[in-house]
Amino acid sequence: IIMPKQSKSLPTVLSIEEVLNLLDIPLNTPQDYRNKAMLELMYGCGLRVSELINLEMNDIDITNCLIRILGKGSKERIVPISENTVLLIQNYIRIYHASGRSSPFIYTIINGRKNRMSERNIERILEKYGDIVRKIYSDIPARIHPHMLRRTRATGWYRDGVPIETIAVLLGHSNIQTTRKSYA
Repeated sequence: IIMPKQSKSLPTVLSIEEVLNLLDIPLNTPQDYRNKAMLELMYGCGLRVSELINLEMNDIDITNCLIRILGKGSKERIVPISENTVLLIQNYIRIYHASGRSSPFIYTIINGRKNRMSERNIERILEKYGDIVRKIYSDIPARIHPHMLRRTRATGWYRDGVPIETIAVLLGHSNIQTTRKSYA
């Protein structure tokens, strides 16, 4: 028996309004500064969660608004970051790390053990903000996960007219078909 092929649907992405609502984090605690900078970086640069947790202080060129990312297969790429994200990172470093929590890694656990955050920690943070925003804006998807931010950023670039080849480079895809299938 030959089974018919099932059509594949594109992954879920957030609208611009949903992203803005999700990233509208009030800055009251050092963790809030960390979380806002972290989510802005993930969305703004289309980072994988593993790339984010391995990001080191010396990977960020604040002067030129660039970050160096070590992606899958130890492939390195340079991605621009917005001036707003640079300011968020600077505030995060000033406030969060000023309390004695400095580490070579950008994102350390709040308990001060100077360890990198785990992927699960980041998922929980994103779920927490998703739950908060969902109470206000009911159209937010039931489950927001880190890779959804990456897909949303890539889709936004595509809709803004960025060539698919450039998007593939920004995302660290070695095969452009990966970009075409998943994000456009």
